[in-house]
Amino acid sequence: MVHPLTVPAAKSVVLLHYVVLSGENTGLASPSTTTRASSVDAALQAIVAGVRSDPQYLDGLTADQIAAVANW
Repeated sequence: MVHPLTVPAAKSVVLLHYVVLSGENTGLASPSTTTRASSVDAALQAIVAGVRSDPQYLDGLTADQIAAVANW
């Protein structure tokens, strides 16, 4: 991954990376690829819509880190 960004001198930024898995077993009895893709897409949409309003998406970050998020 490449994240081109400019960081001002003596400053820092925080980049958020979310890994979203379907939570479904990928064995022989797993749902179709389309079903899993739809599930992952829905989870990603929830993150995008809620990252600033739902605390679970920023859990574990300090207030300074949240303020320094550069890619949202």
